[in-house]
Amino acid sequence: MAGREYVEPVAFESMRALVEIAAAEDYLGTTQAGERFEKANFDYKVVSYEEQDEDDGEWIGEVFTDGAYYKNGGVPPRGKLPNTIIAAKGEKYFDDLKAGRITFEPEHLVGCRLRAQVEISEKGYSTLVWNTIGPEKKPRASRKAKKAAEALEEQNAKDLQAAEDASNPLLNEEEKAAS
Repeated sequence: MAGREYVEPVAFESMRALVEIAAAEDYLGTTQAGERFEKANFDYKVVSYEEQDEDDGEWIGEVFTDGAYYKNGGVPPRGKLPNTIIAAKGEKYFDDLKAGRITFEPEHLVGCRLRAQVEISEKGYSTLVWNTIGPEKKPRASRKAKKAAEALEEQNAKDLQAAEDASNPLLNEEEKAAS
């Protein structure tokens, strides 16, 4: 067998990527200092990304693993793990988790999609930037809510016009003269 050369790690990065959680598991580890830690590891599959037109989508379908740490044996109120949970399952799920109505298992997120910036860590791995994690789609107002907002805006414009007309002395004089 021939000798091997050194190879630089090749990792995916994007300013904005849509990823799907392909697999998830709890992970117990130990730091080099001997301290134990717990995290949820997620395998993310690249679905699309902002720069895909520039490289013919070469990263689509690529899978990378990234973790999010637990704090004190549970899900912390802020950070990568709660942002991932909220982006994947929504605010109601996270509220139910905080209220103790449900418990979290990383596998609950398998199949969910989210958007985030992906950068290359100091060790050469792809990692989600915790404060850019968001849902696949931004929640949109329903058609009914949009129509109600448009109707309210239209009524406000009419009311404003009526108030301006009533407070304009020249308009009032012209109306009196026309009567």
